[in-house]
Amino acid sequence: MDELISVIVPIYNVEEYLEECLDSIKSQSYDVIEVLLINDGSTDKSKIICEKYCEDDDRFKLYTKENGGLSSARNYGIDKSKGNYICFVDSDDVLDINYINYLYNGIFLTKSDISCCKYKRFVDGTEIELNGSNQISDLKVINNRDYIINTFYQINQELYSVSACNKLYNINVFEKIKFPEGKLFEDLAIVDDLISKANKIAVIDNELYYYRITKNSITTSNFNSKKFAVLEHCKRYLEKYKDDKEMYNATLNLLFSREYEILANMKIAKYIDRNNEKKIWNDIKKNRISILKNKKTRKIAKISVILSYFGKNTSVKMLQIFKKYKAKRGIM
Repeated sequence: MDELISVIVPIYNVEEYLEECLDSIKSQSYDVIEVLLINDGSTDKSKIICEKYCEDDDRFKLYTKENGGLSSARNYGIDKSKGNYICFVDSDDVLDINYINYLYNGIFLTKSDISCCKYKRFVDGTEIELNGSNQISDLKVINNRDYIINTFYQINQELYSVSACNKLYNINVFEKIKFPEGKLFEDLAIVDDLISKANKIAVIDNELYYYRITKNSITTSNFNSKKFAVLEHCKRYLEKYKDDKEMYNATLNLLFSREYEILANMKIAKYIDRNNEKKIWNDIKKNRISILKNKKTRKIAKISVILSYFGKNTSVKMLQIFKKYKAKRGIM
């Protein structure tokens, strides 16, 4: 018997993209779903669009709340969900028609608590090239420790990802776990906790989730102090794994990469915080030898280490150019 799956869609002022997202959910080949539309205080026509889908399809349910941010909307959706499994869809993204079907089969066939698939980035304004996969191309099982290690080393990022949106979860893994409200990078904040509670993870090598890159995603023009939260999350994991060399080294790699990204984004946005900038740069210099000597370190991170010896401004500028080049092509 097919089991009910709850699809949680946080919504805030996305009228431009919302119908495309909801159409992709409505047309899923696995149809035993409830779609929880969490209207997080939208002031545009998003609520009207949601009401139309609820009128046309009784699987869609609209909940309107005061604006509280992405984490608040997701937590609200979790509390309202009735499914044995849940997944999250950002309201400007698009799903392959077999997204839920394949993720559910991954869990069912392997008896895993979580399944995940590849995601693909596409630049807003370009045509989405949906694969329309007609079968699971590769299904394997990985233990939770190896999943976290691969994720923190950013190995095959489109598959081993901190994102909450390329996964289907047994609802039980969310017991006593909530997305942190008032903090950015909420996916990173709880990914370790969620994966650690899973008995194992089913990994599907299909591109099934399509993540839209908007103008702000490329320019990071909206940088603010809240974005330093990504470093807080990484350093919390460093403390957690200080007595576990393998996990510690993986986390150190993640921190190193995120620190360089923060410096580059600050420069793009012309955001000035000399104190944090100095702390981050000193941290990079302190850890760069360890990063360079680690055989599992990605090539781009090793290039970053080498560039760091040319000084902060030069290395950040070069990585900034590289980051913009990748972002414009939907690569991360």
